[in-house]
Amino acid sequence: MKSIRDFATKKGFKIIGKLTRHPEWEYNEQQDGKLKHSGVKTYSDEGGNVYHIGKGSACIVSIDGAVI
Repeated sequence: MKSIRDFATKKGFKIIGKLTRHPEWEYNEQQDGKLKHSGVKTYSDEGGNVYHIGKGSACIVSIDGAVI
């Protein structure tokens, strides 16, 4: 995958405005209370859609809850 925009375009999804990274959304709390990075980078666009980008994979969660 070249970029988030390329992935979205291939899926017929339009990114709205600027993408913003949210590193604070990328951590999971462990049983011992410590935070561990999920290995996925998370972004959102100005329309409220969320993009999860991992090693060779991507997922779009639209503002209406659809998962692409």
